[in-house]
Amino acid sequence: ADGATCGMAMLCDTGTCVKSVPGPQKTILISSLNNAHNGNLGGIAGADALCAKEAAAAGRTDVWKAFLSSSTQNVKTLITGFDATDLVVTNIKGDKLFDNWNDIFDGNSNGDTSYYSFSGRLVDENTGANPEWSDADGWTGTASNGTVVAGKTCSDWTSSSGSVTGQNTELDLSAHQLLKSENRSCNDTLAVICVSVGSKSVSVNQ
Repeated sequence: ADGATCGMAMLCDTGTCVKSVPGPQKTILISSLNNAHNGNLGGIAGADALCAKEAAAAGRTDVWKAFLSSSTQNVKTLITGFDATDLVVTNIKGDKLFDNWNDIFDGNSNGDTSYYSFSGRLVDENTGANPEWSDADGWTGTASNGTVVAGKTCSDWTSSSGSVTGQNTELDLSAHQLLKSENRSCNDTLAVICVSVGSKSVSVNQ
């Protein structure tokens, strides 16, 4: 009515308060390659190309990059400015992972959330990846603050040697940590995480 104030999650429509229905909103998406890979990804450029190829095959035409740090890249800088502070981060199912990009690097676990490959497969052991995601781990080369861990990048993602190591994280149901500090030999096969660096409108599950 005239002069009335609508409550939270309500909109005024011709003098009547009605419930607001959330629509698509700009988000940052996180997914992974459909199968596991050893540490030789063809460098950052090769890893980015793999993410772009599988994203396109899944009908996702926005810009995708590998969630990896190297001697020439800190993963935190993949997204900066307004997008890093104001866009929510979700998996490809629309489930909220983080409040924003910078929230990934605050050192805290992101709680009860799950990661999915471009094909929609849950990133976990025994879910059909071939090669298997060993222990449901994923390569990162990255410390909890989003910067490179020197000497832990599988020689800048060009080595599959068992004598070289890479920083990795846990992605399975028991941990849900995008930047847990662990190391694996570069001949192991782990998940490769991909992120949409161009914001995308999706419906976020409430």
